[in-house]
Amino acid sequence: MAGRRSLKSDAVKRTTVDAYARGGSLSIAARVAGISVDSLTRWRDEDSTFAEALEQARAQKAHEYLKLLDSPEHRDAKQMRWFLGTMFASDYSQQKRIELTGWGRASSRRQHRRARSSRSRHG
Repeated sequence: MAGRRSLKSDAVKRTTVDAYARGGSLSIAARVAGISVDSLTRWRDEDSTFAEALEQARAQKAHEYLKLLDSPEHRDAKQMRWFLGTMFASDYSQQKRIELTGWGRASSRRQHRRARSSRSRHG
């Protein structure tokens, strides 16, 4: 019994790159092209030309958004900044470091409440 027929063709790859170029994620590009994200990722990893086309499409979209952000008549800069921060997080998002130290604080609050309630009962 033969395996499944591959959907990999130049037309499907072009559709994927085009969807990605319009600002979609890899997941959206895969859905538009009618393939799974796993297939898209595998093709990208196996085919350096396809991988380069995807990266070029992504860079071109970022460049278009940057040009629009520079234009004085553009009114929706907030949306474009969000897009750049989301799609190109390593380049455009603000990195925030959050430290969680809850154990000590939670027990301190509990101890404070207990002390306060015992004072009110005694006095």
